[in-house]
Amino acid sequence: MLIKYGCVTLRAIEAKDCDLLLEMMNNPDIDRWVGNLHLPVSKSMQDNWINNYTNTNSTIRLMIELENGHTLGMVMLQNIDYKNSNAEIGIKINISDKSKRMKNDTDDAYKALLTFAFKELNLNCIYAYVIKGNEHSYNFNLRNGFKESGLLPSKIYTEGEYKDMIVFSILRNDFYSYISD
Repeated sequence: MLIKYGCVTLRAIEAKDCDLLLEMMNNPDIDRWVGNLHLPVSKSMQDNWINNYTNTNSTIRLMIELENGHTLGMVMLQNIDYKNSNAEIGIKINISDKSKRMKNDTDDAYKALLTFAFKELNLNCIYAYVIKGNEHSYNFNLRNGFKESGLLPSKIYTEGEYKDMIVFSILRNDFYSYISD
């Protein structure tokens, strides 16, 4: 199943995505804002991950493909909780090649995944975490209808210091009001 919205199509991860995913996994400019401990990933490790990866009930990862054929990156729903109807959303894009980007591409990718989460998975609340100081992600979430919901102090250790984690969220009804405006 393909998920389309605006200039993007969300699709399953395929073997052809290995080089892009490998580049993103090993990019320190992306890694510094993710907040997890990441060690260097080899091509064989990435190939193995792709060959064994399947979406699960608790995690969905999809590639972002643009109308121009360029694969931009990946969106994900993690920690999907069907009982309480919520999940964490995330996006990782290849920041090294801006020449093939399209207007609103990341916004459309987020909206595609949010529409899928609310309509198909019947979720009610989607939340996102942003490391304090990541102004791009902070503004991206606000621009896409999310509201700042809380703060987790000193949650992440990165670049030699503890940083706060900002929690954003959006409810299904608020999302539909937002996209209809």
